[in-house]
Amino acid sequence: MIKSEFKIFIYTYMNTIKHFVKKIKINPSKNQKETFNFWLRRCKTLYNKSLEEKIDFYKKTGKYYNVYEQKKELVGLKKLDNSWKDIPNKSLQEIIFRVDKSYQKFFKGSGFPKFKSELNSIEFVKTDIRLIKNKLYLPKIKEEIKFFEEINLGWTSVKLIKENNNFYLSFLYKEEISINPDNQDMLGIDLGLLSLYTDSNGIKCKRFSKKLIKKYQDRIDLLNKSLSKKKKGSLKFKKIKKQLNKAYNRLKRTKNDYLHKESLKLVRDNKEGIIGLGDINIKSIIDANKGQRSKKGLIKSFYINSIGIFKQMVSYKSIKYNKICLMIDERNTSKTCSCCRNVNYSLKLSDRIYKCIKCKNNVDRDLNSAINMKLLGLSMLSNLDNIVHN
Repeated sequence: MIKSEFKIFIYTYMNTIKHFVKKIKINPSKNQKETFNFWLRRCKTLYNKSLEEKIDFYKKTGKYYNVYEQKKELVGLKKLDNSWKDIPNKSLQEIIFRVDKSYQKFFKGSGFPKFKSELNSIEFVKTDIRLIKNKLYLPKIKEEIKFFEEINLGWTSVKLIKENNNFYLSFLYKEEISINPDNQDMLGIDLGLLSLYTDSNGIKCKRFSKKLIKKYQDRIDLLNKSLSKKKKGSLKFKKIKKQLNKAYNRLKRTKNDYLHKESLKLVRDNKEGIIGLGDINIKSIIDANKGQRSKKGLIKSFYINSIGIFKQMVSYKSIKYNKICLMIDERNTSKTCSCCRNVNYSLKLSDRIYKCIKCKNNVDRDLNSAINMKLLGLSMLSNLDNIVHN
């Protein structure tokens, strides 16, 4: 572990910013719904127009179109068409920055940004939203927005989200907390394929039910087959499309509910105080098995477990419960003996028991990796004080 990486951990320990989101359902009137839909349609148009400008500018000049230059064009746009003034100005600016962010990701190796067929969310700044005597007001709308849940003050930004013709407000909160890693033990976690995870105490967590996924997937396949036979744009097409979106959302919510419960249980019941989580590189594992018959099964297992989502949940829940979550590079942790540190490079993914040639240690592969996670994490913490003083 190099010195610069330790400085990241120091910042994480001493000055941790806790981010959490509260999403509430709102009950807008008919006129308010029409306004929200108008905002989303116009912001989608702005998104596509901004992306097109960036692409054309790059093709003509070979240079990057600065986001701030693009933001200045909003003034001229409003002069040409007064209807743009009915949309919150900060929301329009956020769309420009959203396009720029996706465009920059492309140059860092992500996929090329796509044009939007629909936009499901827009963002407001802190001062746009007013909560007066338990009455909620959004910019450009005079009437109060009805809601049924308690809202705490102190949000930093708010998103308006549309899901299945329902509208939600997502409030982002930030809070700075201090975490002291001294005198705490660590729990090593190995994220797996056959199970969701295995900890260094030997406890395994079952992965999400394959039978339940098959049940939802059969429904999705049936609807897709039915949709392909309908004329695009017809009433029956729209009806099936709505049912299909509902089926996808049901699968997503059910799986996320399971991951939320398991991640909460892992963090809340963790007596050690620190969780050493394997920072698994899914792409490298799939590429390493390229051409093998097991590749399709690997991708399916990663899809079932949703390891990336689970890592995020454990990470932010750890901060919420004043725990530490360390992301540890897990290269060769499965191939290294947790007793004598001998490395068996010939170990295959299909080998579920680690058999050490040197010390004759026989242990479950995932448990061996989880113990190595714990040892690596403790080693990192032991060097923390030296880096702080330097």
